[in-house]
Formats: sequence, structure tokens, C-alpha cells
Amino acid sequence: MGGIKKRLVRSLRIHYENACYHVICRGNARQRFFAGDADRSAFLSLLEKSGEIYQVEVLAYVLMDNHYLPVGEDPAGESAGIHAAFQYLLYQLLQPGA
Repeated sequence: MGGIKKRLVRSLRIHYENACYHVICRGNARQRFFAGDADRSAFLSLLEKSGEIYQVEVLAYVLMDNHYLPVGEDPAGESAGIHAAFQYLLYQLLQPGA
């Protein structure tokens, strides 16, 4: 590569105590993420549960047809909490019958 180093990984996120984090998750090829109000209701229940499990406070959210945008606060400032909460949410959403 002629001495040129390619950047293959992104920089680590810096986490601060009581910081707010904005997350976006979009459907593949911008496909619909929510089929209707029942899906939105189920999503909100999972969002609340994931916040309780990982001690992340969900401050706000936007639900669009093809994506969602939660804003969360990890009071401890640990990357593991906010990351784990939203990974859990996504994992639960992708389960068959969810």
C-alpha cells in the first residue's frame, strides 16, 4: 500500500458521566420498521425494559415508519450501559415472533 495506512476501525467513543447519547437504527434498504401501532407499542415496552435492565434513562425517542431515534443517558458514564441497552433492544426486536 505504499506506506499509506488505511483506517479500518472507527475511533472509540468518549463517554462522560450524565452525558446524553443519540442512537439511530434504520431498517434495511430503508424498509418499514414498524407495521403499525401494535409494533410501536411493543417497541416502547422493550425500550422501557432495556433501560431498566441496563440502568439507562431514556430521555426521548422518535418513532418513524422506517427508523427509530432514542436519546438515552447513562448516569455512570460507562459505555457498556448505553451500548448494552440498545444492543439488547435490537436483539429483542429481531427475534422471531417479537
